[in-house]
Amino acid sequence: MQFIDILLWTSLFGFILVSLIVLKRSTNRMAALFLAAFYFIFSVFCLQTYIIETGLLPKLPWFYGWPLQLYALIPVALYFYFVTLFNDGFRWKPAYLLLFIPWLISMADVLLFYIQPESFRDTIIENATRYPEQRFSTVYGLLSIKSHYLIRYLAGLITMLLLLPGLIRFVRINQHEKSKRILNRWLTVLWTLVTAVSLLWLIWILSLMNITLVPAGTFIYQLLIFIFHVLVLLIGTIPLYFPTVLYGFPIGSGDTEKTEEHQLPVSASNPAAPGDIKYGLVVAEVQARLEETEKEMLFLQADFDETLLASRLRMPAHHLSYFLNQHHNTSFSNYRNQLRIKYACTCIQSGYLKQNTIEALAGHCGYSSRSAFTKIFKSITGSSPSAYETDKEINTGD
Repeated sequence: MQFIDILLWTSLFGFILVSLIVLKRSTNRMAALFLAAFYFIFSVFCLQTYIIETGLLPKLPWFYGWPLQLYALIPVALYFYFVTLFNDGFRWKPAYLLLFIPWLISMADVLLFYIQPESFRDTIIENATRYPEQRFSTVYGLLSIKSHYLIRYLAGLITMLLLLPGLIRFVRINQHEKSKRILNRWLTVLWTLVTAVSLLWLIWILSLMNITLVPAGTFIYQLLIFIFHVLVLLIGTIPLYFPTVLYGFPIGSGDTEKTEEHQLPVSASNPAAPGDIKYGLVVAEVQARLEETEKEMLFLQADFDETLLASRLRMPAHHLSYFLNQHHNTSFSNYRNQLRIKYACTCIQSGYLKQNTIEALAGHCGYSSRSAFTKIFKSITGSSPSAYETDKEINTGD
């Protein structure tokens, strides 16, 4: 195949992606693991296909047979990834057993393959090496390989179509929020690519079963082969365009079954309504880490910015921005100023200005100049630092 090298590069990108997803501290760990499982199996499939098509199988005979049941889990991993994001967590349902039917069928044939005499397996591997295109007619035990492919990709296509209503509902929620728009685009692109590849595979497998939808050798047939390889490459590399998939995305107690009109209004007592999704953030954990950094008074550092705080909280900066907006109804800049001015008030109440200047207090609170400090102080407290000190002295009778 003239595009076979694409499969090798796709598998390499896929394995790198799996490593990054597993090693990164994701805000939605379960979804990240399902995504990593999908890309791992997908990469193994691309690599094995490359090995067979390029005649490398005699050097790697062990790389044959056993992956059959592994590939049947591709739609399962992908389905679980989507529903975990949709529902902000994974909850097992007995109906999910239906997703494993292709895997059970494949497992039965793999077991039958390995209980056969070694000569039987060697013959199959040798034929797969000499006649790669004919390997799909090989029967391990119950079914031929092309029958397994038909079941797998038909199940995969059905699985993706089952996800479509949930995906449509999901993308309609909180479309105004930047992180949600990124997540919407990522899921839509991934769903589209996988669905298209499943459909093209299904068309090709049907042709092997003498059900020709597109005659071989025609321009359309060659075009579909080209499109197929491009789509496979995109599946393996598109996460590079959405780097936040390595972290998950900023959900807490969201319920995606609720639509926007059923959500509670956001208010001071309800900064994040129950129906408002947060995309993977474990709210209690993030809040606990945030309070810990406040106790450490990192906000007094002159270089205390959104990137620094996000790093301490082990999350992307835009997730932090989303969290502060949804759960504290504020921006990072306002959050930082509130902490600094509150601390400055405490210092003034403790008599700091009796021994130090306002410039010193400004620097002590993380500000680079007196003017910036005074302006922010007045905007929050309603008075200047010196007036605030005078008012406190009058109120306390000093």
